Amino acid sequence: MSFPLRVLVCDDELMARKRVLRLLSELPDIEAAIECESGDEVLAKLKTEDVDIAILDINMPGKTGLE
Repeated sequence: MSFPLRVLVCDDELMARKRVLRLLSELPDIEAAIECESGDEVLAKLKTEDVDIAILDINMPGKTGLE
């Protein structure tokens, strides 16, 4: 028995986030539960949410996905 992976998706572009979430929804055992639009929002979410995987845009205003 496997448990679904909790995935955080962060991109400053709404359409890019939606596309990644749609692609993830087609995969088994993926729970794409958390959506963010900035690096600061990711850091705030990670204080209260447990995630297994984070998919981050590396080129965003403010904090980048690499920071």
